Amino acid sequence: MREQRASHHQQQQRHSLHADSYEEEEDDSLYEVRPSSSVRRYHTTSDQRTVTHRPRYEVEVHRGYDIPRRASQQQSPSRQQAPPQHGMYWLFYLGVAMLVMLLGWFVLSALLSWWQVTQDDWHYGRPRTYQTDAWVGHNEHGMPSHFLALNLHGHSEVIEFPGGDATHAKVYLGPVLSGPGADLVPVTVSFKDVTGDGKPDMVMQMGEQTVVFVNDTVDGVTQFRPARAGETIGL
Repeated sequence: MREQRASHHQQQQRHSLHADSYEEEEDDSLYEVRPSSSVRRYHTTSDQRTVTHRPRYEVEVHRGYDIPRRASQQQSPSRQQAPPQHGMYWLFYLGVAMLVMLLGWFVLSALLSWWQVTQDDWHYGRPRTYQTDAWVGHNEHGMPSHFLALNLHGHSEVIEFPGGDATHAKVYLGPVLSGPGADLVPVTVSFKDVTGDGKPDMVMQMGEQTVVFVNDTVDGVTQFRPARAGETIGL
């Protein structure tokens, strides 16, 4: 009897083990094995194991999708060319035209200045020299007085030869000229009655500057002297 009971007990154990292995094999075949990251397990109060699966998503593949360029090949927004602006073109052309006009004005001014200096060189030489004869009543015996106007390094002066006599020459000093090209300004003289006494006076011209010498008698000698204030009424 004991042997029968032991044999029966062994058969029950084998049957139990076979059933358990069958259930385990059956459980493994029912569920698809997935990575642990895709399965979440929850334990309920009844110690029942519940397996939840992630929802499946369908991915649509569109043909013709442009593959984006690499980051090294993509052009940054700051480097992208801005759309052309027609207003900027007109401003650029206007600026160029004004610059050309300004340069043309400078070139024209320099050319006119050069031409004026060249003409003065032809007429007055260097140093600037001007000569003329005039009847002014200074010891003139059949010959007018000779006048020589000079610009010596910016110093204006007039040399008079009364009646053509160099031994009685007189020098009249004018103002000192200053500024760029002062030594190239021509000095000229003309004669007209500016005091109203009937005698010709000497008008000294240096560019836009004018100096008057009155024809008068000084120390018993007839000669020119600088005009006083209010004397040049006829200038």
